[in-house]
Amino acid sequence: MRTTWRVQQVTATPGVVLAELRHVEWFKPNPEWQRLMDDETYDGDDPDEFIDADPGEDGAEFIEPDAGRLTLDVTEGPALRPNDNVAITIEVMS
Repeated sequence: MRTTWRVQQVTATPGVVLAELRHVEWFKPNPEWQRLMDDETYDGDDPDEFIDADPGEDGAEFIEPDAGRLTLDVTEGPALRPNDNVAITIEVMS
């Protein structure tokens, strides 16, 4: 599943704005799975019951696995609000 972060809280103090994010996974039911489960003659391998989804996509839901929290200094960054969805790119430099 795709890694997305969801803003939990934004805290502003003089000179600093911090955004607390939590890792979430977006998914939706796989229509192919339901179609095959309804077909009494189907005798093949079961497809995945759920597939990746994007935030806001029709039928999309999310879970919050115990996979992480993140606090970002967004003082000079984007204006974030609680429940905003965020994709983060990290470049590792050695």
